[in-house]
This record gives sequence, structure tokens and C-alpha cells, in this order.
Amino acid sequence: MKKGFLVSSLCASLASLTSCDNPSHNRGSSDIIKKTNISPSFFSNRTAENADTQKAQKALFLSCSHILDHENREITHQKCVDTILWKNVCLKVNNLLQSPLSNGKFIAFLKENFDAISLEKNKEETGFMTGYFQPELKASLTKSDIYKYPIYRHPDDLILIPDLAPFTSQAKGIRIAGRLKDNKLIPYATRSDINAGYLEGRNLEIAYVKDPIDLFFMHIQGSGKLIFENGHTQTLFYAATNGKAYKAIGKFLIDQGFLDSKTVTMATIKHWLRHNPDQAQDILNKNESYVFYQKAPSECHENPLGAQNTPLTPFASVATDPHYLPIGSLLWIKTDHPQIASRFVVAQDVGGAIKGPLRADFYCGSGVTAGNLAGALKQNTKFVVLRPKK
Repeated sequence: MKKGFLVSSLCASLASLTSCDNPSHNRGSSDIIKKTNISPSFFSNRTAENADTQKAQKALFLSCSHILDHENREITHQKCVDTILWKNVCLKVNNLLQSPLSNGKFIAFLKENFDAISLEKNKEETGFMTGYFQPELKASLTKSDIYKYPIYRHPDDLILIPDLAPFTSQAKGIRIAGRLKDNKLIPYATRSDINAGYLEGRNLEIAYVKDPIDLFFMHIQGSGKLIFENGHTQTLFYAATNGKAYKAIGKFLIDQGFLDSKTVTMATIKHWLRHNPDQAQDILNKNESYVFYQKAPSECHENPLGAQNTPLTPFASVATDPHYLPIGSLLWIKTDHPQIASRFVVAQDVGGAIKGPLRADFYCGSGVTAGNLAGALKQNTKFVVLRPKK
């Protein structure tokens, strides 16, 4: 087994494990989803492609390792691929992909073991893809006039209910968070409440950063890497949220006429906030959702864990809506973006803004370059699902 695969598997085992249930594709939507088996033409066309598949092979290997490890675990709220359907092919993957295959051999393996299923929504086969990344922020372990914005760990009064199904079947898959007051569960503090000092004095600070805007965008990305003045680094994984729904401040800025929908990116949003400091905090508080973090083990400083609890692979991991594209799904995407083009990817994460069957968020990696790509990524995308043959 390659060392990189071994370390990545170890990171997943050291993190808190997430179990999965079988996907439910009916969310009460009126959308008509058409699935068409296009295997012969699909695999014939892929043989002629020169796309690098090694990143996808790594992501698939890690995903299958997780699927096999969890095949007999207790079922909970997450929406993942059917382990019964995937078990046999994952055994083959973990045997065959301990060392990368050539593109041709990988395509031949897929052709032998998978059907290619094209997706259409309401007769439309083109979906949409954005990007995300792992930010890197300069930080300090102590508060100062420069480093004064805290990053918080999971508060002890935050109660998470991962699935309301035990209370009522009509609420299956709905997650809530709150705190107890007079023996009643009430909503947790908002971003505004927390920024105003709700968590101060409780020793929950992991570190402090310079810039509240960069911290806000780290909340959106879900994970981050801290860089300290002595050169040491610390990767942070997502631990929980305060239970509030994510609201895109970019949409608010567009609705107010501050930004143009045709040119809005993460960079233009940051630029506006930095040049309007008197309004910036109020704008940030429009998104009431607040993210809490946990320190990653030292072995896991390369890439964050996604919702599957496997390390994300840059340019091969995507976030999807698991009600339609379950966690662990192998996909082929086609875009016009010169850096992404057409490639195989694995659904290993979820996102609050990622909704519907033809929607994905593309993991671009860590740092400034990845952030520039992710912040500007808005691509029409075609999706094909690779489903294990029965």
C-alpha cells in the first residue's frame, strides 16, 4: 500500500466516525429526474481521452476503504452509497489500486465493473459547479491587538440532534442544534451573539487570527490551516455548527445593488467588505451560521476530512446533495474550464448551498492559488454517475 494512502486512511480512523444510511432520492420535489444508461458510448469515448485519472484513483481508493470499514456499522442520518451494492467492487478497488493504474487500465476496470448513467433534471442535462478550498490563515495562540479574533472549539452547551426521525418520521434527515434552558431545547446563539461575546471566558479558543473576514470565509469552507509565527502549522477540521441555516452574503450584496451577479466572486465580496468597514460586520452577521472546529491529528495536515470522513483529494473530491448523489458516488464531470476540463471525481462531502441532482462543489486544495480558483469557479457541468454493476 502506498504511504500516502496509508496515512490518509489513518487520519480517517483517528477522526470521529460518521455512519451512513441508504440514500433517499425523494425529497418531495416536483423535479423529474431521468437516468439513462450510456455505458457503450461513454466508455468508448473515455478510452480516447488523455485526462489524468490518478487523483480520482486515490479518491476512489480512500472512499472504498471507508465503505468497507463501515459496511456493518450502525446506520444513522448520513446519505451514503448502498454498501451492499458497492462491497464487491470496493474489494476489487482496494486490491487493484494500492498502486496507481495507467489511465487505460483504469478505464478498462471501470468499464468491466460499472454502468455509466447520465442524469437529466426536467429534460436539462447541464448542471452547475462551484469550488471550495482549505484556507490558510496566520494565527497566534494568544490574544493581542493584532490577533484578536477567536476560533472556537465545540462549546459544551451545544446540543446536536443529527436526525429528528426518532421523534417523527416526517422529519427524517433534518438536523438541529440548540442549548438547554429551563429543561427546554432552544436555538443556539447566532453569529452576531457569538461575535458580541457569548462564548467569552469559557476557555474555548483554539487560536486567534488577524482578520474577521478571512475567518468568516474559513467558516464557509468548513476547514482551515493555521500558520503560526514560529512556522508551525495546525490543520482544523469542522466540528459542528450552531444549527443556523447558511445564508449567502453575496446574494444579499447583489440584492442591495452593491455587487453585480455577473461578476461576483469570493474576491469581489472580500474587496467590498474591506472597503466598507463600517458595514462589514453587519453584512457578515446576515449569515447566522457559525462553525466550530477541532484540531486535526498531526498525521492529517495535508487535506481536510469531508463528510465521508475520508481526506479530500484536490481535483478529485466534490461535495454533492446526498439525497440525489450519495456520499461515495463515483462521477464523471464535463466542464469547459481549462484547469478542470473532464475528469472522474468522487462525492465525499456535502455543503449547505449544494442542493439538487445536478449540483456540485469542487475541492481545489489548500492555500491562495486554490482559493483563487475556488472563489471564481462557476461552471456549467454535465454529470455522469458510475454505478457498480449488479
